[in-house]
This record gives sequence, C-alpha cells and structure tokens, in this order.
Amino acid sequence: MAGYMCPHYEDYTVGIICALGFEMNAVRHVLDREHVNLPIKPNDSNIYILGEIKRHNVAIACLPGSQSKSSAAIAATNMARIFPMVRYRFLVGIGGGAPSENNDTRLGDVVYDYGKGTESGFTHKTFTGSPPAALRATIYKMQSDHLSRSSQISGYLRRLILQPCVGYQRPSEEDTRFQADYPHTSGQQSCGQCDRTRCFQTSLRPEDDPRIFYKLIASGDRMIKSAAKRIAISNGLGGSVLCFKMEAAGLIIEFPCVASRGISDYADSHKNDAWQPYAAATAAACARELLTHLEPEQVSRIILSDLAGKFP
Repeated sequence: MAGYMCPHYEDYTVGIICALGFEMNAVRHVLDREHVNLPIKPNDSNIYILGEIKRHNVAIACLPGSQSKSSAAIAATNMARIFPMVRYRFLVGIGGGAPSENNDTRLGDVVYDYGKGTESGFTHKTFTGSPPAALRATIYKMQSDHLSRSSQISGYLRRLILQPCVGYQRPSEEDTRFQADYPHTSGQQSCGQCDRTRCFQTSLRPEDDPRIFYKLIASGDRMIKSAAKRIAISNGLGGSVLCFKMEAAGLIIEFPCVASRGISDYADSHKNDAWQPYAAATAAACARELLTHLEPEQVSRIILSDLAGKFP
C-alpha cells in the first residue's frame, strides 16, 4: 500500500482519531492505499498515517499522551489546523459494552453513535454539535442497506485478520459475561478461577460476524469497571447506552464526529485485554464500511460551498 503521496494537506477530507496504537494500526490495515507522510508541522503532537478509502483521502491520528477528554480535544484541534479541509471525523476504537434484555451485544460487536459525558457523571447528548447532516444520512442509509443485503464488513475483517504479524484474530478466550452482583476473583489476571455458575447462559449465534448497534455511547473521564454502576448509568439515561468510552466527550463538543466502537469487555470487574485487538479490528472494518456509503461527491460539494463563502 505504501509509496503513493497525496501532495497537499488540503487534499484530506476525512479524519479518524484513535486513542491507542493498536486501534490506529487496525484502521491502517483497512486502507485501500497508504500515502507517504507529509512533513511534520510545528506544535503538532499527533502521529499521522495517511491513505485513502474508496476515493476518500483519510488522515488517521493517534492521541498524544493519556486517554482523556483533553487528549482527544488536543488531537482534534491539531488535526483541524494541519488538515483544514477535513469535514468528517470519526473516533474509532474499543469500548466497554453495556448489554441489556433488549440489546444482545457481545464481545466484538460494534456500536455506532455519539455521546456526551461530564466530569460529574454521564448525561444524554443533545443534537447540538451532532455530525453533519450528510454523514448522519449516510449512517441511516448504511443501516437500511444492511437490512436488505449483507455488508462487506466480514470481508474487510478477514483481510485485516490475515495480515501477517498483526494479531487481530478473534481470541480463543470465551465470550463470558458474569452476573452483575458477582465480582472478579481478586488477584487473578484471567477469569479462570471465577465461578462459571454465575455466568449468563446465552446460546451461540448462528454467525460469527459482528453485529452493528446504533445506540448511545456514553463518554467521560472515568473508566467503568463495575457491572452495577454500568447498569445504573444506563438506566439513568433511559436504557439507551450500549457502550462506554473515556475520551469521546472532549472531541464531540468542539468537533462533531461519529464513533465506531468495538466491544472489548463488559465494563465490569472481569475486564481484561484479550478481546481488545479483535474489537479494534471490527470497529475499523465498520468505519471503512461507512465510508464506502459516503460518496466523495458529497464532500466535494460541501468544500466548494465552504470556499465560496470564504471567497465571494
């Protein structure tokens, strides 16, 4: 993929922000073509990978420093300054799932939506600061298309998993969700010593491909590691939360974006890292799928309109 260079910062219209290196690497491996990096500009702490997906020129950035709302805001601010024509922004990576009776989310599934968190707790996001109308319409179109025909996500995912030395395969560790009042066995890195009689007994799905859910992603500065707290917060927001993540709130306030989150744990004390790479892969594959539904002509029209407003 490497070797092709898109010569101008102004040629990039899609920005993808990842919090962790393995999330960024997953997105990198679903590019159609990777570009040679442009020169680093002063006072920019972001690390970029440049490339294209279905005629969209894409700039991928990784957060500087720790996962936090401020880190996401810094990354987005730098990206907006360096790539002034970025119109559509995505936050792609992993998150903690919040399954419910009405939403059978499993590890490796993907949640699409956008949430707003506060330092004192989690609150429901209003429509203020929502993504551009064209991008929201594209999400609805993709959702509708998936009802009538199969998606390309499994193909993108297989391509990513087959990359040598990448390590994004579906893990051999079981997808196990414990009852909310049963904490992880203290001092154990895995759940091997946890009581399996306290698991939720769920039947296997007929397919292995991840499912996409279109619900609220709640975001704040606190990582949720308690099933009871997960349930309480979700119930407090009307039961609409299917995923928790830390850094999104700092981005969406200033730079409206769409989040694609692969579920890597159940936001409880049994949380471990086993499913993180695969969840990052499913999130990257789903983000690519969304971009294939977004026609480049839509981006061009918006940019020309913006330029006309600046230069009458």
